[in-house]
Amino acid sequence: MKQPIFDYLKNSSKPVKRPELLFHLRGLGFDCSDREMRATIEEMVVHGGFLIGSSERGYAAIKTKEEMEAAMKYLNAKAEAIAVRKNCILHNWREQYKEEYQPQLF
Repeated sequence: MKQPIFDYLKNSSKPVKRPELLFHLRGLGFDCSDREMRATIEEMVVHGGFLIGSSERGYAAIKTKEEMEAAMKYLNAKAEAIAVRKNCILHNWREQYKEEYQPQLF
């Protein structure tokens, strides 16, 4: 399923939304869920050496330095938002239960 995903993204002139990519894969005979497709894309990037960026516009094959920088900027913003939410949960826990808690960093 990995190569068909990358080929579709590489040949698209614009980012591809998840439902469109899932529809394409199912049309090729892959019986996968949205979650399985997203996990496959994550695996492709993290362990497979594929250059795939994601944004609110969809998935895209990264072909230029500018596209790579945009993908990294998007991920940095998501990481910051997740860190803020994590810190709010920790703060709320401490406020509501009056208990000190030291979370693991990772």
